[in-house]
Amino acid sequence: MQYQIGPWLFLPARCVISSSLIEKELDPLTFKLITYFISQPDRIIPRQELVEKVWQQNFVDDNAINRAISELRKQLSHPEHKAPLIKTHYRKGYSLTVTPQLLQEEQEPAQTPVTQAINDTNLTENKATDIIEPHTVEVAENNVLLDNVTTSSPAIPSNNTQTKKPSPYKWLLILVVLLLVVNIFIDFKQLNEQPSLNNSEKANNASESTFSEQKKLKEPIEKLISKAENVSFTAATWNIGAETLPLVSPDKNFLAYTNKSEGITSTFIKHLLTKKEIKLSYKNLYISAMSWQPQNQVLLTEISDFKSTCHYATFNLSDINNVPEPTLIKACDKQARGMAQLSAKGNNMFYLELDDKQLGQEINQYNIQTQKNTVLVPSGDAQYGVARMIISPNGRYLLYQWHERNNPAKLYLFDLTTREQNLLYEQKKELDHMTFAWLPDSEHIGVLKGRNLHFINIKNKNSKIIELPLEQYLSHIDFLDNNQFFSSQAGSNQMQIARVDNIFSENEPNVTILNSSDSNDYYPIYSKKEPNLRYFISSRTNQYQIWQANGSEERQISHFDAKEQQALYVLMLSDNENYLLFSRNNQLEFIDLKTGKLHEIPELKQAKASSYLWTNNDQSIVYSTIQDKVSQIWQFNLVTRNKTQLTFEGGQKLLKNDSGDIFYINNNNLLSLSYEKNKSTANAFKKKLTITPAQCWCSVTLQGDYFYSLSDPLFLARMHLFSDEKQYLPLPRASMGITMPTPNTLLTTLFKENNTQIQRIFWSTTTLP
Repeated sequence: MQYQIGPWLFLPARCVISSSLIEKELDPLTFKLITYFISQPDRIIPRQELVEKVWQQNFVDDNAINRAISELRKQLSHPEHKAPLIKTHYRKGYSLTVTPQLLQEEQEPAQTPVTQAINDTNLTENKATDIIEPHTVEVAENNVLLDNVTTSSPAIPSNNTQTKKPSPYKWLLILVVLLLVVNIFIDFKQLNEQPSLNNSEKANNASESTFSEQKKLKEPIEKLISKAENVSFTAATWNIGAETLPLVSPDKNFLAYTNKSEGITSTFIKHLLTKKEIKLSYKNLYISAMSWQPQNQVLLTEISDFKSTCHYATFNLSDINNVPEPTLIKACDKQARGMAQLSAKGNNMFYLELDDKQLGQEINQYNIQTQKNTVLVPSGDAQYGVARMIISPNGRYLLYQWHERNNPAKLYLFDLTTREQNLLYEQKKELDHMTFAWLPDSEHIGVLKGRNLHFINIKNKNSKIIELPLEQYLSHIDFLDNNQFFSSQAGSNQMQIARVDNIFSENEPNVTILNSSDSNDYYPIYSKKEPNLRYFISSRTNQYQIWQANGSEERQISHFDAKEQQALYVLMLSDNENYLLFSRNNQLEFIDLKTGKLHEIPELKQAKASSYLWTNNDQSIVYSTIQDKVSQIWQFNLVTRNKTQLTFEGGQKLLKNDSGDIFYINNNNLLSLSYEKNKSTANAFKKKLTITPAQCWCSVTLQGDYFYSLSDPLFLARMHLFSDEKQYLPLPRASMGITMPTPNTLLTTLFKENNTQIQRIFWSTTTLP
């Protein structure tokens, strides 16, 4: 039995929907939902009816229903059918927007082009048949290891034919910028100072999983942290510049790493036995190392000129004395996300890319022979999505880090043979910093959090923790053996506030560094009343605080507890400039600039706003937040203490123009704040954005008749709101955050490379769990 649902052919026997060369595999819950919707055509289905008929329960949490409907919409979305197939009827329920058609029964094809490509991958990848088994696990410190959770992963082809200008950029810039721009708020004090971690902290139950099938977490049953013995530290590299991302070759003969110095990005290969070192080169392009092909001496890189050329490319390093020219795999025809892995056979490439809504990152599988894309792990409409991934040394598993806004990071294990994924590890706190890598045996991973290195067995999830005497936080590690790894330290870039004059003019742009210090300074906001007055965030007192600068005079205006971790986000001045609004550790607060008093807003403690603005009367705050994976915009009145929901159909990245009008972004459209209320009138404003909005709200703004975006850290783009004219301005260095005091002046945060080295850390042999 087959059904036609709009552009999709639904094949119940195989739990898939297909269209041309697109095929999507449905998880069990989505399959049940779509089947029930088909059985109830042309009617609104109440939520309670879904609870009783699909979940077959009397009560289901609203969040679970919202997530399930969101995933159903995601699966039914089609590149050639823009209208949604599932409609929400406010306070009534849901319905299909098309009438499903029962087709004549016929024998279904054994393989479609998509499933054939996927099965070819399964057969040519590692043929191991070990199945990950459920097991009661150890839990330690502030993190939780989880029971085995298995979900079916959808295979969704990507429709990424959009071209971008300027071309995609270097992975290292993206990784650095994402630490701030995704607003995960990792504390930069941690990245530059000695770690401090209380080993007596108790682990609590972790929060609910992203996936609906997740089981409840076990209570901690054991905690054991032993100190590593005979630890030694040795410098492995000595080049000038920021050296990062150490990558050990599968045969353990080579170390690849990336060096960035004075704006030039290079990849070096070092022979670990002879110590011979070479620098990869190709047509004077910048080369960034990304990963080794499992069981091979082939290095996957990204090569770019930061302007018009960007490719994923491989270098064959079997003969380090005679390296041939690289093989170009795929053009970076969207934003290169800096993470890509080759399959063991080299016939597929897995890479990160933003989803169609430019909200979250998803894992794509690219068949190098057929040049076809499949979405392996979708973003699920979650802001951020997949942040990092690593393929196992045997090529069977993808280990990836999952981020949802306002939630702790999770590690998932994706089996490339069975297409199953398992929640393997979860942090307790959203702001915790961690890095991870595979051990050579492909059966264990290492997760480094602070000084504590967790060894985790991926089959039974047993763990063992050792403490290393680290003095700095590490951004990347790669194991040479069970008792040694290469590492690069966090904080390889310094943030500096800069004013760029003469932008988008006939004159050459002029860059001036403001508030120069040896610390990190970022997120400047300027006064419209006093030209020399501005506010910014700085770590110059060894703790992130808010500062005021008036000409050459600078003073600290916040006095947060030095013992607390401080994660400060964008500063917003009220129109009368009496108040300064910001987010501290995900909580909205403001300072009365006349009295210096700090005001908390307890009513918004759970809001975790992703963007926020003052209204024109300075008595209310408009903010965007995410509830049930749906962006919403609310207004909070500081006088009446009332909250009012302003949008019900999404919305994020709040912006205010020179006239005080408030706008927001939704699905790559710029809309007036009152759009939903007035969309049938002339007062409603809606404009399709033809330049990509930056992921970070801090990197988009309005000035005059232009929308500005820093979607590429090396280019400032602007679009005229009425003529659709687009312009691109190269920036001198990678940047983050923009404000526009005048149409020709930019305030931003520039990144400056610090000199760092790759280190080799060794300790006495550790027995793995």
